[in-house]
Amino acid sequence: MGEIKDEINWENFLDNYFDLFRPLTEKKEYKNGLTIYYKSNSVYVWCDLSIDRLTIKKLEFGRLSIDEEGQEQTNWIKGVFINDEHFYTTFLQTSFDSEYFDKKNNYTIQFDNLNKNVIARFLNTPCLTGWTEKEYQLDNDTYYKVVVTLDCYKWTIKLQNIGEQDIPFLTDIFDIWLRVKIADAFWNNKRRTVKEIIVKPMNA
Repeated sequence: MGEIKDEINWENFLDNYFDLFRPLTEKKEYKNGLTIYYKSNSVYVWCDLSIDRLTIKKLEFGRLSIDEEGQEQTNWIKGVFINDEHFYTTFLQTSFDSEYFDKKNNYTIQFDNLNKNVIARFLNTPCLTGWTEKEYQLDNDTYYKVVVTLDCYKWTIKLQNIGEQDIPFLTDIFDIWLRVKIADAFWNNKRRTVKEIIVKPMNA
């Protein structure tokens, strides 16, 4: 066990929380803050903190997979903290960047005792309970959506190609919807495969 730190900011809180799981930890300071990366059991948690460590600017988790060259890579989907009192969690495509244009501060949270409980609740998923992903594919080639299940909640993520991943135009949104609609159609039943992945948490 590591040294328990006085929790005067998010960095101290996160270090204390993850000490139990003994993850690989990487910290990188930059001009406007600090990023922290925790990894254990093919599950990662990544956090972006303000320079004073009192604001979480982004907090997310996901699973790691192995690419064709045997290297670890982040998977299609990530769980993201969202400042919504109903659940505090949403799932997005890993390469989808629009949440960084966060004018409403949907992904930020300030440091205080009440909010420590909120973040601990969010971290239960990658660290204690895990989640389930179903990957939908046509002809063993094209992945077109992922359905994530956590408790009794479900998220359907329509996978976007590189050209659609910044800020989709209306035509892109229609193309994505149509692509998934056609892939889900009954006449593609024999072409479609569904792979279920039960993601085990860090403590597994």
